[in-house]
Amino acid sequence: MATAHTFLATDKDLPLILEWLSDAGAEPVAEGLDVGDFGATGHEIALYFPAIGNLNFWDMPIEINKFAENSAGWLNALLTKLKQEEKPDRKIVDPNKTPSAGLRLPELRDDRYWVSGELWFPTINLKNFPN
Repeated sequence: MATAHTFLATDKDLPLILEWLSDAGAEPVAEGLDVGDFGATGHEIALYFPAIGNLNFWDMPIEINKFAENSAGWLNALLTKLKQEEKPDRKIVDPNKTPSAGLRLPELRDDRYWVSGELWFPTINLKNFPN
């Protein structure tokens, strides 16, 4: 089962969380990014853990008929296929085959309000993830 963790961190606290992710071996899916360079911007970033497994993307295009109809995998494939059709040039990480995590960075909105960040592990294979 997937899990998510919401956290509140200012731009001064955020490096502690980023250091933990980096020490756990997390790397951004997008090449050229470094976990240590992230700031409290509110951006969402896909991460994966190469020491645990490979980075895998959904097939393009996704073939829905490869999944048992009305199963959880079928629904996930259908929803991902719709996203794929909206942006056909974007590769989408397959969280069931990739040790991945999603990170939404906290942000200071309107220079007044801190908005929490979130770290989520969408895969069902959490036993291999860092503690």
